[in-house]
Amino acid sequence: MRNILILICLIVSTTLCAQQETSMDKSKKSNSGTKNNTDTTKIHAVGVEVRISDNNVKVCYGNKYDQNNFHGNWSGLELGLNGFANEDYSNYEIKDFMDLRTIKSAAVRLNLIQYDLGIQKHKNNMGFVTGLGLESKNFRFENDYTIENIDGVIQPKPLTYRKLKKSKLHILYVTAPLLFEVQFPDAHNRRIHVSAGVEGGFRLSSRTKIKYKENSGWEKAKNRDNFNLKDFKFDAQFRIGYQGIHLFFNYSLIDLFEKNKGPELTPFIIGIHI
Repeated sequence: MRNILILICLIVSTTLCAQQETSMDKSKKSNSGTKNNTDTTKIHAVGVEVRISDNNVKVCYGNKYDQNNFHGNWSGLELGLNGFANEDYSNYEIKDFMDLRTIKSAAVRLNLIQYDLGIQKHKNNMGFVTGLGLESKNFRFENDYTIENIDGVIQPKPLTYRKLKKSKLHILYVTAPLLFEVQFPDAHNRRIHVSAGVEGGFRLSSRTKIKYKENSGWEKAKNRDNFNLKDFKFDAQFRIGYQGIHLFFNYSLIDLFEKNKGPELTPFIIGIHI
């Protein structure tokens, strides 16, 4: 988590400080008035846009993007809260052992690279958005339990320490969306933007963590395991916003755990892009 925070600071400082445009020409035009009709590929990293054409590579910082092109709204830092829907503990004697303390079940998303594809010839307010990012999900348990894998099935483990400060499950994903975005009105600035689509993810790591006091001081215990979690996630995503700030909602289209190897839980996230 410390490395993620350092990366956030670097990204924010880049976005705030970089306000100039650098152009690296591969070849000079013999006639500066000649119109260039070559195709251009645009790739966004947070606060930066790289435009690549046949004879030019241009790096734009801050807000100096070409206003004639479609620009989606996905890259950046997002904060949210995790939750579960469609909870089913029917195969367990202990019910609701993964109930969440929602206000402390934080999701941190770093949408690092964005690629835009406009679909209009004479307008720039409609197109597809994809990219690559990281998603850190913390599920903070409300009750005094953690989970463990026993004989291939997730089971609740009661925690009987003198004082228990927290018990949680943490999952880290690499993510990639495919969104269709519409922006209105047609004027480039002060637009409302709405997008919907899907987002896939691959699980990079997972662990449980508890913090407790048994004798003199606080102690921590971590357990790294796959916990029968599905390696891939597949979410429906909806976003709405104004200029640089917007809200998003992710709802998983598949359960968190493999079938019959854990409780049936459908994850979702409600959050804000900042």
